[in-house]
Amino acid sequence: MISTEGKRILSQFGKNGFFCFFYNIERIMGLPGNMCCGDCGEKLNKDIGWASLNLGIVLCIKCAGIHRAMGTHISKIRSFRLDTNAWTDEVVRTFEKVGGNEKVNARVWEALLPSYWINPKWDKCERIREHFIRMKYQKKMFLPPDPAKINPCVCKMPFQVLQGYVDWKSTDSKKWTTQQWAVLHSRFFF
Repeated sequence: MISTEGKRILSQFGKNGFFCFFYNIERIMGLPGNMCCGDCGEKLNKDIGWASLNLGIVLCIKCAGIHRAMGTHISKIRSFRLDTNAWTDEVVRTFEKVGGNEKVNARVWEALLPSYWINPKWDKCERIREHFIRMKYQKKMFLPPDPAKINPCVCKMPFQVLQGYVDWKSTDSKKWTTQQWAVLHSRFFF
């Protein structure tokens, strides 16, 4: 949805020319969930927003800094205000195809995010923010399973075998400790 200000500028300058980027940013910000950072949930607007061109998510400046530090092979970060030539119609179509932060997180990046996982939407600590972002995009911890990579033997296991407890005695405290292990979608969790 284009704001009144966006419509006014478009009527003065047309869709082509220098202000084309403004129109395209309005289109991106109008997608579901794009008024908030896709990683930490901070409120955004077209003046302070950043985005990852290849991941199709809109971010705040703090999360964008972590994305930039991971490298362009993982996330190609651009500013809404500073990188005016980055917001082409092709880029906007990619964002529209992804469907906004809400959809891309629900379907892809946070599809298997456990409810107990501490993330920057709850705790704004910088270490938690960086750890969460690196797990989400570098390690791809929360992606849905790739059907081609699922081991058929794991699928045939009874549920009782998929999860178990391992008890061991700590040499320091001389007490028994319980460690829970689980195999979920061919991934090993403990």
